[in-house]
Amino acid sequence: MRVEVTIRAQPSRCYRPVESHTAAVTMVWTIKHLCLLLQMWGIFHIGKSECEVQSLSDMVFVPFGEVALLNCSYTCGPVTWKSRLRKINTYTGPNWLSTEVLVDDWETSEAVCIDLSNSENFTQSKVLVKAYVPPSNVTIDLNEELEEGKFHLLQCRVYDVAPVEHLLVSVVRGGKEIQRSTFKEDLRQGKHTVMVRYDVMVSRRDNLQDFYCLATLQLGTGLEQVVQSPSVTIRTYGPPSVPSITVAPSSTIKSGDSFTLTCQADGSPDPIYHWNVPPGAVMTYSQKNSTVKCSRADSGHNGTYQCEARNTHGRTRSHQVMRITNGETCTSLAAILFFTAILVPTLCI
Repeated sequence: MRVEVTIRAQPSRCYRPVESHTAAVTMVWTIKHLCLLLQMWGIFHIGKSECEVQSLSDMVFVPFGEVALLNCSYTCGPVTWKSRLRKINTYTGPNWLSTEVLVDDWETSEAVCIDLSNSENFTQSKVLVKAYVPPSNVTIDLNEELEEGKFHLLQCRVYDVAPVEHLLVSVVRGGKEIQRSTFKEDLRQGKHTVMVRYDVMVSRRDNLQDFYCLATLQLGTGLEQVVQSPSVTIRTYGPPSVPSITVAPSSTIKSGDSFTLTCQADGSPDPIYHWNVPPGAVMTYSQKNSTVKCSRADSGHNGTYQCEARNTHGRTRSHQVMRITNGETCTSLAAILFFTAILVPTLCI
C-alpha cells in the first residue's frame, strides 16, 4: 500500500483586529484557536494506492501425475508464480498470469502469485494444490438371504483412493441412504483401500430390496468423483409369528347354526396352515387352509380347535375353544321377600 501525504497551506482569514474590550478579546482568541484547528485538519490529505493480486480459487484438486493450470489477476505488476511444483508453461495477458505445474507429489503444495512492484511489501495470493485419485473399485459384501429381526454385517470396500480425508462412503437401501461414513481425520498421503462395516437390522420390508455402497470423493461443487458398487438384492426369511384366530360370529354357538374360524400368521416365506379339530367335527377348509367353516353345528363340534402355521424356518401354534349349546335358556330363580332381595343359584331348566 502506498500512502501519499500532501500539505496544503491555507491563509488564515479568521482573525481580524477588534477593539480592546475584554469580552471581544476573549472571543477573538477563541475564534483564532478554532480557525487554527480547522486549518490543521485540512492540512493533511491522505491518498491510497493499492495493488491487488487475486487467484481464481484457494484450493485446486488435480489427478495425480497431471498438470494443473493456475491463474491470477493483478492491478499493478509485474507478478510471478512461485511453487515447489515444476513449472511446465506460463501464459500472460493484460493484468493476468497463468502457469501450468506438474502435480506428481502426494503432499499438499502451496503455489503463490506475488506482485513484485513493491519489494518492501509484497502483495500475494495463495493456492493449495492437492493430488487425487478416484476409487479404482467399490465392492459390497452382504448375504443374499437374511433372517428377519436380526442384525447382519454389511461391508463396503473402496480401493486405491486418495486423499482419504475427502472420502464419503454411503450405504444405500432401496435408493435411500441409510448410513454414511467420513474420514476427515485420516490424513494419510497416497492411495489407500478403505473398509466400512455396518450392521443392518433386517425386517420384512427389506425383502427384495437392493443394497449397494457408494464412494464419493468430495473435491468441491461439481468436482465430486462417485463410484458405485454392484447391487445385492436380498431375500428375507423368518419363522411364522404366533397365529391369531378370529371366530365369527362367536365362540358360543347354538346347535344348528354355522361358524367360521380364520387363522393368520406372518412369516417369510408365507406360512401354510394346518388344523387339528375335535374328532366328530365336520368342517370345510379353504384353499390355503387358513379358514375352516362349520355349516351346521352339533355336539360333535364342541372342543378345542388348533391352528399351526408352518414354513421352512419353523412352526407356531394357537388354539380356540368352541362351545355348542342345545338351544336351552337359562333362567334365574329369585324369591322376593318384603324389602329384601335374595340372590339364588342359577339353574338351567
